[in-house]
Amino acid sequence: MVKAQQILQLLVTDEDIDMALELALSNQFLDNLRSRPMAVQLDCKVRGYIGEIALKRWFLANDIVFAESNFMPDGEMIDIDFLYQKAGKNIKIEVKTSLLPDKYTTIGDAIQVCDIKLIQRKQQSIVELSGDVHLQIYFNFYRKKRDEYLSGLTLENLEKEYLKTMLKLNRYKSATYFAAWIDKESLQAHILGLPEQKRLWSFKGSMRQFWTCNIAKIAKPAADLPDFLKIESFLN
Repeated sequence: MVKAQQILQLLVTDEDIDMALELALSNQFLDNLRSRPMAVQLDCKVRGYIGEIALKRWFLANDIVFAESNFMPDGEMIDIDFLYQKAGKNIKIEVKTSLLPDKYTTIGDAIQVCDIKLIQRKQQSIVELSGDVHLQIYFNFYRKKRDEYLSGLTLENLEKEYLKTMLKLNRYKSATYFAAWIDKESLQAHILGLPEQKRLWSFKGSMRQFWTCNIAKIAKPAADLPDFLKIESFLN
């Protein structure tokens, strides 16, 4: 279970934003959930990289060093993935990123209702879901409000300082939060314990379905993840 006070704000620097923007511009855009204008796509890609960079710093401060970290192809989707190696085993961590639904005042309010954003791919069963740990990042922007702002932009060029200003990327320095996580074994046990009709959900305009995993009731606090990765029982 996760309480509002257990959500962790992640450090994001100006250098992080510059790096994230550069990485986003060097990679092809991919609309995998819904159709979005270019500025919305670019912002989504940038914040994905911001989440990865900020998480790497947080994990390093907690003595977790990844063998690999980047955007890695996974079927029809591209996810942020971390590969953690210990005792000869590879532990794959998938990161999910979301903006705050407009109807909630705070992230603390949102986690009472919202789920870790676990995509079902190709009609797979829950036991086929890849990843050993699934981690949820929230960015403290109202999704509809930010999409409306970004959708109204006509980007005249791809010069970095111009894009940082137009997309208001500096706001991510105080808007990036590690909300919760869940391990594969706990997730599978939860889903298999639900009636078939309650295992998946979606939203208007989405091209995907998602596995049911309420953050407040089912997921685990951010601060518990480093110890979970280190314990021998998980690696056996």
